[in-house]
Amino acid sequence: PPASTSAPVIVPVREPPCARPVGQDEILVLGLVIGATSAVPAQEPSKPTAPPTAIGQEHHPHGQPSDFQVPFQAQQSPLYFFKAETFQPYIGGVFTARAGSHSIEMTLVKVRDCTPSAQSNKVAKKVRQSECFALIFSASGELTDLTTIYDVEHAALGKFALFMTKREGPGDTHFYEAVFNRAL
Repeated sequence: PPASTSAPVIVPVREPPCARPVGQDEILVLGLVIGATSAVPAQEPSKPTAPPTAIGQEHHPHGQPSDFQVPFQAQQSPLYFFKAETFQPYIGGVFTARAGSHSIEMTLVKVRDCTPSAQSNKVAKKVRQSECFALIFSASGELTDLTTIYDVEHAALGKFALFMTKREGPGDTHFYEAVFNRAL
């Protein structure tokens, strides 16, 4: 039997009734509307949240800031536990400070309280309690001209690192200052 050949059937495609060219202004408006609605977080109407007052700020319940956790490694350092009272008994005591292979002996001459005064706390809306004190050491020699972290050793307190600033003293005396300042 002979095969029948049929011609392909062409079906006209109908455009949807709303199809029309869209102008650039309409695309821009549509993009702005979509962008604005997607940037608004979904929230329950019964639990409104206060907006941040600046970029990066968060609203905290009861006005309390959320603190970061002190890293575990920092909690293992003796510096984490040092307080002004830790150093008081060692005024007049000898500490050894090292900068590379060079070391000098230093004498702790003063433990100075640096706690902000009540007057200075009046400028802040919310005052955060802090502990601030400085150790003043005298030395007959100098470590380096740098303000840097030095390795310090004491017979009773052990080895620890201190960021110290060199201060000039009378004659050939040099002073080094280490400041502790931490939130409580």
